[in-house]
Amino acid sequence: MQKLWNKTRSTLEMIKWGRSIFGLTLISCASLLVCAQSSQKTKTDATHPLTVHVSASRIQYNCPIASGGCSSSDLYAEVTVNGKKLELMGPTQIVRKVPASVLLPGDYPARIVSDTHAAGGSLGRQEYELVLADGTLWRAQVTGITE
Repeated sequence: MQKLWNKTRSTLEMIKWGRSIFGLTLISCASLLVCAQSSQKTKTDATHPLTVHVSASRIQYNCPIASGGCSSSDLYAEVTVNGKKLELMGPTQIVRKVPASVLLPGDYPARIVSDTHAAGGSLGRQEYELVLADGTLWRAQVTGITE
């Protein structure tokens, strides 16, 4: 009986150690995953410091000849950046494998790619780069602005 008890106790101790090792391994993996995600997010935030809120988007087809059909299209997005309401225009085919698509409403990390102003500051041209959820970049220029 004593031998059986000793064997049972050693088996229980091995299971306890196994659970401890499994728990520590699980915690370590989770910590590494969180650190990797936070460092990746920091990298994106550093290169794309702005937040652009897309409230609406639409595709506008360019049809130079009414009976000839449409040869191309542009994607327009109504956005808010730092309290300014802008309209952005860029290519509709953001990802090569996906046909023309609209942007879903929401917040996107972004940066200004170019910003030029005419003398006196009454005219300007800006181009933005938005980072989509899958990491794809969409470049668009400002085509409208409201107060």
